[in-house]
Amino acid sequence: MKSQHPAGPNSGGTRIVLPEVNLDASLAKLGAKDRQTFDRQVAAREARSPGDARLADRWRRLAGLLMTLASAPPKLAGSDAMQFYIPDGKYRKQVFAIHATNDGSIVVFLPEIIDLASKSRLLSGVKGTGDDDNDRVRLFRIVDSNESLRIELLDGSTANPSPFYKDMTGWNRRAISVQVPPSATDEQVQAVERLCALAATTWPVASAAPVNPAAGADKPAATTATAAPAKAKRGS
Repeated sequence: MKSQHPAGPNSGGTRIVLPEVNLDASLAKLGAKDRQTFDRQVAAREARSPGDARLADRWRRLAGLLMTLASAPPKLAGSDAMQFYIPDGKYRKQVFAIHATNDGSIVVFLPEIIDLASKSRLLSGVKGTGDDDNDRVRLFRIVDSNESLRIELLDGSTANPSPFYKDMTGWNRRAISVQVPPSATDEQVQAVERLCALAATTWPVASAAPVNPAAGADKPAATTATAAPAKAKRGS
């Protein structure tokens, strides 16, 4: 399944070009167990909205894009979450996640790039609070649109972070979550996709070093190797 995403208009700002996505090719790189888990995730979205394929199609669409933007193997968690990584030397670093909620929303997690999104003319400013019980939630306007995105700011002080995005807020990192409700318009979904593509421009080109899936997302695995003592300089 190939799809070519349009470039964002972003009047007067950075031109955000989404990559060509080949979901079938990305899934073919996964092991059989992960492919079966992905199929169960899609089936869960289909069961959530019988007769309406939009939720399952949206899950496929976002998963395909994030697997394209983040080149290390993803981690599939149960029927409701996926985590996405980039190579980080011999290890890997988590940069995205998606999570399906009970109300039919899909929440996308990515690095905190609000200022960059504003400078790139993707988001234009705060439209409202979005949640009376959470002062970290804001509604941001989409540039050249009447639509907005519900965005929550996340960091190391966020209470009870879920396992599928916790590593994105460790080591003084900050992240955001963007809600894609069941009623989201294609314009809103495209804005979320462009946010993710914009975030992908902020990290180095992926290293050719092999990724160790067993290692933690941000913390190098412990080693028992001992460095050889340095040779003393002559005359010391």
